[in-house]
Amino acid sequence: MKALQITGYGNNDVTVISKDAPVPGLKEGSVLVKVYHAALNPVDWKMRGGSQKKMLSLSFPATLGCDFCGVVVEKDKNVTAFKIGDEVFGSAIPSLGGSGAFAEYVVTPSKNVALMPKNTSPAIAAASVTVSVCAYLCLQVGNLGTGSKVLIIGGAGGIGRAAIQLAKSMGAYVATMVHTKDMDVVRKIGADEVIDSSRNEAPDLLKDYDLVVDTVGGKEYKLAYSVLRKGAIMTSVTEQPDKGLMEKYGVDAKFILGFPFTERLEAVKGFIEKKILSPYISKTFTLDEAREALEYQEHGKPGGKVVLNISKSA
Repeated sequence: MKALQITGYGNNDVTVISKDAPVPGLKEGSVLVKVYHAALNPVDWKMRGGSQKKMLSLSFPATLGCDFCGVVVEKDKNVTAFKIGDEVFGSAIPSLGGSGAFAEYVVTPSKNVALMPKNTSPAIAAASVTVSVCAYLCLQVGNLGTGSKVLIIGGAGGIGRAAIQLAKSMGAYVATMVHTKDMDVVRKIGADEVIDSSRNEAPDLLKDYDLVVDTVGGKEYKLAYSVLRKGAIMTSVTEQPDKGLMEKYGVDAKFILGFPFTERLEAVKGFIEKKILSPYISKTFTLDEAREALEYQEHGKPGGKVVLNISKSA
């Protein structure tokens, strides 16, 4: 089969389009899926660069990729939740037992997939996996309701966009910090208040917020502790909790890992079907163009999700 693989750790020079990669074999509790679409995430080029190797040591050549959608073509005898012919979406990231999503076929534990949302495209399904699960988990921690106040740092990114859409559906008042060029974008998807981070505007006027969702880290993350009321929660997908700031402001802080397990994907599926969630796709490539797609994801500053159309590869 065809797959985007790496021959070692490094920059994009270590990536190759393999035309004779072996179809991954079934494992206990897993499914074999013929892939329709796959979506890129920053973790893909970080894994290629070796920053994840302490947690997961790869054997080369290794297939990259996390998020995908496709159709089940084979399953382990112990898998009862899915049948052959089911269209599914989920993750094939190696750290969760998958074989890598940037390939014509993937094997992944059945606990990492769910039935594909109805009345949506395969591209949207693939693009929804990691970003939507991360946003959902960040907001779930906050136990939000009508009138809750949420600050989202980096509202124009994949997780940020999903967080704005979900928070608005919960009745929350949403503020977000984005670059100048993205201010109109986040207003269109529901943000009530927009702070221009390009001009180093600090969120000084925001007070008594119930939750912060951080997707950026660094200076913005540290500044945002000050907007929270006592007893509120800081969540981040990039930064570990800062105990000093937690004590200073009397708040809790959590680092969120967006593992896309079935029950979380089923929640995302419901949001998509109800038209609450709709990721924006910045650019689509074929599997033959996957090296260029990875370069674009790392250096092209995409304004949305980058997707591979696997089924249309030559």
